[in-house]
Amino acid sequence: MKKLKTHSIKVRMTEKEMAFHLKQAASYTSMSHYVRSALKEYSHPDLKLQHELIPQIGEFYQKVHNELSWAGGNLNQAMKRTNELAAVHLLSPSYVLEVLEPAILETKEAINQIQKRLDVLARIVTKP
Repeated sequence: MKKLKTHSIKVRMTEKEMAFHLKQAASYTSMSHYVRSALKEYSHPDLKLQHELIPQIGEFYQKVHNELSWAGGNLNQAMKRTNELAAVHLLSPSYVLEVLEPAILETKEAINQIQKRLDVLARIVTKP
């Protein structure tokens, strides 16, 4: 047996608010369907938390992205200088192989791990 929907809520709105909500509700089967969906979504504690966290995660993600870009730029400058010194034989190949290359590979791996974790975090926060 189908549950009867016998209760209603009356909400006062300005013309602008009503126009906005009518436009939003256009993709739903009815205004009631739109309102029920919105209430369900914003009443769910996990979704509410997601909506609150998205801007904070976005800011954090942008900050880390900027830091990684800065680190990458510095690494490129260091490698350019290394190549310049090696070209005029002022830098021994053993120094490059024994000191620089391991440090670069370790840094690259750390950056890749950070990026993977950020991607996972972004997926978790934006998952509906």
